[in-house]
This record gives sequence, structure tokens and C-alpha cells, in this order.
Amino acid sequence: MSTATPTPAEQAAADLPHRRYAPLPLGSVTIDDPFWSARQQVNRDRTIPHIYRQLATAGQLDALRRDWNPGPEIAQRHGWGGTAVMFWDSDVAKWIEAASYSLATNPDTALDALLDEMIALIAARQEPDGYLHTWFTTVDPANRSSTSTRSQATGTTGSTGSAAWRRARDA
Repeated sequence: MSTATPTPAEQAAADLPHRRYAPLPLGSVTIDDPFWSARQQVNRDRTIPHIYRQLATAGQLDALRRDWNPGPEIAQRHGWGGTAVMFWDSDVAKWIEAASYSLATNPDTALDALLDEMIALIAARQEPDGYLHTWFTTVDPANRSSTSTRSQATGTTGSTGSAAWRRARDA
């Protein structure tokens, strides 16, 4: 049995009533102040639609289609061994995550429809074994299981997983 005297911090912690904390559903949280509310509004009205247009213009959405056939200027690797196109899936995943979080607190039928279209594209593009990485299934299938591929796929999975969780939780 220990006879050590607790430190003041340990004693203070022991004296606190034990509370259980649980996360609130995102829809139950309202941020209503001039600084953050304005930024959330810009995100909903300008940033999320702008990023979607960029994904469409730059080719990320085309890459999600099974008939995507990138030209040599896209498939060409740079001196560091890769290309920005290798990371397009994570760009799409981040947009899905942002749209999902926005919809959790601000319903928007047009955004919801775009999100559903994007999810359908991804579902159709996913390989039968569950793998999803448009670069490595289309341009470089020989390196599908490389270490860098796995780490990129993990990051993309994190974003899409977070978005899916948010969408299901607040549905």
C-alpha cells in the first residue's frame, strides 16, 4: 500500500465530480458569431461550389469514370517519380468531406444531389476487391500495392470515411 501524499494537481483531480462527456451531433451545434458564421457562409456558398467546378474542369471527375483515358501529358511522371494526378482521388475525397459537413448543418438539395452523383461515380469506379485509386488502376496498375500507394489510399480512405460517417450520422 502506498503512503505517498498526492500532489495538489492529483488531489484537485480526485476532488472533481466524475462526468461523462459525449460528442454532440454536428446538427446540434450552432456557431452564431460575426467571425465564424461569415466564413461558414462563404464556404457553403462559394468555396464548396468553386472546388466542385475545379474538380470538373481539371479532370478529377473524369478520372472517376471507368472510360477515363489520360493523355501522355497527364500520365508523364516528373523528376520526383510522381505526378499531381496521382493524388486526384484525395482531392475528390476532401470535397466530399467538406460537402458532407456543410450538409450536416445546412441542408441544400443542389449540393446533396452533387454529392450523390460523386458517391455514385466512386462506387462505380471501385474495383471488385474494394480497391479505389484511379491512377494505379488506370495508368500504373503494376504499382498498385506499393508503399506510397497504400499511404495515399489510407489518406483518401480517411477523408471519405469521415464524410460517410458524418453523412450517415446526421441523416
